[in-house]
Amino acid sequence: MTAPVVGSSGGVYALVSAHLANIVMNWSGMKCQFKLLRMAVALICMSMEFGRAVWLRFHPSAYPPCPHPSFVAHLGGVAVGITLGVVILRNYEQRLQDQSLWWIFGAMYTVFVLFAVFWNIFAYSLLDLKLPPPP
Repeated sequence: MTAPVVGSSGGVYALVSAHLANIVMNWSGMKCQFKLLRMAVALICMSMEFGRAVWLRFHPSAYPPCPHPSFVAHLGGVAVGITLGVVILRNYEQRLQDQSLWWIFGAMYTVFVLFAVFWNIFAYSLLDLKLPPPP
């Protein structure tokens, strides 16, 4: 909480996770013969990048000014991508079970957003932290 988080990794993870949620939702209706390969490549790339972010975060760097990336942004991007992917992207064969999943994932996304808003408002006072000085 005391270090700035910059970059687009959370957004990229959200887009890729939404794409994966779309593939899973429409698995039987997809005519693409490489859908399993697409999922495997996306999951392998995401796992490798997440592992690299965790490694750089906790492993001492040989170069002191090297930043320590926030792997929590990656996890948040995955959570938002899956929940919004189910809610926003179209399911071609919608059944009653899928409609209930839509409401569940919509509620989960709402809880994520509310938690993030309230965390940013109240976390510093609850944890007795001070904002870093501006550069």
